Amino acid sequence: MAIYCQHEGINCLNCTEGLKKARGCSGNTDCSLAGIKTNGCPRRFVTMIEIFRIQAFAQYKKGFLPNAGTWQDQPQKFFDFCAIIENVLSEIEETERKRIQKNGGR
Repeated sequence: MAIYCQHEGINCLNCTEGLKKARGCSGNTDCSLAGIKTNGCPRRFVTMIEIFRIQAFAQYKKGFLPNAGTWQDQPQKFFDFCAIIENVLSEIEETERKRIQKNGGR
């Protein structure tokens, strides 16, 4: 959910009253993101740990590791969540590629 929220630009810091209403943040409105239905804004289901993991993944892609040492000194959990994020990003890219192809490149 966190990756889809980031991809779609769903950020509580820049949310407007109109978006809050549309996303059901302050009510019982159903919201759908990537085929996942939630009761209310999907961003409220994202915890700080998911945000931290996405930030760690972004730094990893830039060549930085979260802990001192080499990749062998990193915890397995780090590589596990990096693999999950990479898989979800691949799914998003594939879905976007198919959408563009279906719409004739638009």
